[in-house]
Amino acid sequence: MSISRRFVDGCRALLCGHRAGLRIGGLGAAAALKKLFVSYHSGSADEIAHLTSALRMRGIAPWVDKEGGFSVADECEAEARRAIREDCFGFVLYATENAFTRPFIRDVEMDEAAEVRSRDPHYLLFAIARGLDFGEVQRRSRAAFGLDLARYHGIVVPAGEDVQSACERAANSVLEIVLRRLARAAPRRGLHLQFSTVECMPDGPGDALCINAASELAAGGGEEDWARLLRGLSDAERLIARTCGRPRLHVHGSKSLPAAFMFGRVFSRYLLNIMQRPQEIWCSDAEPAGGQLLAEPCLVLAAGTRELTIEISLGRRNVSAGVDDLIATGEVQPSLRLQLGPAGGPQALDEHSCRAMVDQTRDAIEKVLRDHPAAVVHLFAAMPQSFMMMLGQTFTAMPPVRLYDWEGGRYVHRCTIPGGRLSGRP
Repeated sequence: MSISRRFVDGCRALLCGHRAGLRIGGLGAAAALKKLFVSYHSGSADEIAHLTSALRMRGIAPWVDKEGGFSVADECEAEARRAIREDCFGFVLYATENAFTRPFIRDVEMDEAAEVRSRDPHYLLFAIARGLDFGEVQRRSRAAFGLDLARYHGIVVPAGEDVQSACERAANSVLEIVLRRLARAAPRRGLHLQFSTVECMPDGPGDALCINAASELAAGGGEEDWARLLRGLSDAERLIARTCGRPRLHVHGSKSLPAAFMFGRVFSRYLLNIMQRPQEIWCSDAEPAGGQLLAEPCLVLAAGTRELTIEISLGRRNVSAGVDDLIATGEVQPSLRLQLGPAGGPQALDEHSCRAMVDQTRDAIEKVLRDHPAAVVHLFAAMPQSFMMMLGQTFTAMPPVRLYDWEGGRYVHRCTIPGGRLSGRP
């Protein structure tokens, strides 16, 4: 490399390293959240799809050639080097036998990553050894790249291990490294993150993580997609608690009501600052408004299953009419129906009235379950997403909950969340 190239690249690296430190620490103001460059042989494309999904569902944004990486008319070598140097906080090699022989990985991607690492000791190098042990990674990386990847971070994936579980384990390992770098600032300043399942939004000031399941749930998602999201959130909660000690979470993003409830269920022991609208934050520990804001609950009893529908309408949608349609088709057969709404009809909420209504909703549900124990709860709602997130936080001692979303003029089942405590699981 020429002296002039080293000088320019060195200056650029100092600037990028400064920005990376700000963003990884969750303290930046304007720069985009740094990504993780994913390098792999094309024969591993199907497994990489599992890996990038697992990373996104745990808050790590991947940079991948097939997922918004290279664009039409990009000169691939220059763009790969630029992305590794400027857009990414680290580089992960999906280390299969073929990966060590691919010239583009050897001469471009690994070459640039090694150069960035030599200038910035905080730049993450990570190897996922698929079907290889660390001894083989050491030997092959020395021969192919001139450096020992086994000296850095990584995991070994035995040949017989399930791809999904292996990718989730790798994503957890990367997330834990990132969170340990955040740990000093997070308890003091709180942890800023995006959580989106409908549309991934621009990074917010100070964002440290972006939990993004928008592509997996673009068409509503299947049970397994929602189960993977639940595992991702649960893993993220466990690692945040382990490394940062349950800081206050500052949450924004575009999410469905079932996803908002799921987030609240998992992060039940955290204080939340939730962006309800631009420039409007609702806090989970806001002072509740005074008075009884909910109308007298309506409880409908019928013979049959030990199943309870909870029908909450804080807007103009007739939630109970939608439930009637499901009952008529036989999709839901409850023995109890609890119908809740605001006294005096729909009204504008703020964080104080929201907090009061959440508490009153919880009290009404707990009373019904004491008098009429249910094995399963079906939850239908038309409400602000902040309300749904806070309501999820109150369900730690409830039975399993089946969540529904409004789609195409009817309610559609999305997922079932187990009862009991979800957060803090090993």
